[in-house]
Amino acid sequence: MNAETNGPQPIADPAEDDTVARLLRAAGNRPPVPSEDAAIVKAAARAEWQQTVRMERQKRRFTRLAGGLLAAAAAAILVLNTGVGDSLWRSVAPPVAQIATVTGKAVTSQVMIVEQNLHSPGDKLWAKDIVATASDNDTLPVRMVLQMASGASVRLDAGTRLLMQSSSALKLESGTVYVDSQGAKIELQTDWGMVTNVGTRYEVSVAPDKSWLRVRVREGAVQLADSQAKLQTISAGEELMTTADEPIVNKLSPCGPEWQWTQDTRLRAPFNVEEPLLHDALSWAAAEGGWELKFASRALAANIASTTVFGDIKDGSLEEALQVWTRSSNLSYRIEECVLHIE
Repeated sequence: MNAETNGPQPIADPAEDDTVARLLRAAGNRPPVPSEDAAIVKAAARAEWQQTVRMERQKRRFTRLAGGLLAAAAAAILVLNTGVGDSLWRSVAPPVAQIATVTGKAVTSQVMIVEQNLHSPGDKLWAKDIVATASDNDTLPVRMVLQMASGASVRLDAGTRLLMQSSSALKLESGTVYVDSQGAKIELQTDWGMVTNVGTRYEVSVAPDKSWLRVRVREGAVQLADSQAKLQTISAGEELMTTADEPIVNKLSPCGPEWQWTQDTRLRAPFNVEEPLLHDALSWAAAEGGWELKFASRALAANIASTTVFGDIKDGSLEEALQVWTRSSNLSYRIEECVLHIE
């Protein structure tokens, strides 16, 4: 019995073994396999063996690669969690905005991107960056303008803290922002709910202690979705004040003193089109001032639509710009009840 075989084995029959032996002797030796056939069989066997070896090697290589990828992923998570990953993220992810303008005294210490200390026009911002401006300074308040990658412009008043989430999503932690969406959709998250624009120009403020939320709409409309998904629309010329009590909506002048801080010449939207048309210039001034633009006649409006304006108004007020543009075109203007009349 074979030592490696388990269980009882059948007993061989001697007579049967003799019969088989006689048959083999009678058959004689088998003719040798032709050399060509032997070579073919040998080559086929070798090819099969090589294929098996290759498959085994690929299987081991794949196992090692998968293990390496898992290890690399774990290392990447570790890097991101330790903060070093921010550099990696910035090297591959596109920025969500950049600083367009900074105003105020002691800019380097009073306005910064938290943990980066960026504060100059042209500095780029990525998701998770926190923009913070210092508290109000009576003589030279610190303010900032961000140009979003989505095309919107966001102005930050003094004492504002803003978290960048994406090119179209921000979180206002405290302070005041003025949004000129330029047709882009902006989601502005607050502790009181999500503010989403339906129109173009509006202001959102959150108290430093987060005890209230205020939304002012200058043009268009915005929607506020609270934590219970209740939706409320605030239209142009309205102000919503939300506290622990019921929200209150009041009427608001689109050109009143409430918007005065946005009129800083260094904060307003740029108007630097080469050879601009007078109609475009007046429309820009009306949007910045919160005025409705009206012409004395259709003929005058048609004539203005093809008139080119001249004059540098970069550092002047809106009314100084209007004086330059209208006088150079033999026109006059007057502002009454938030309406800019051109005659």
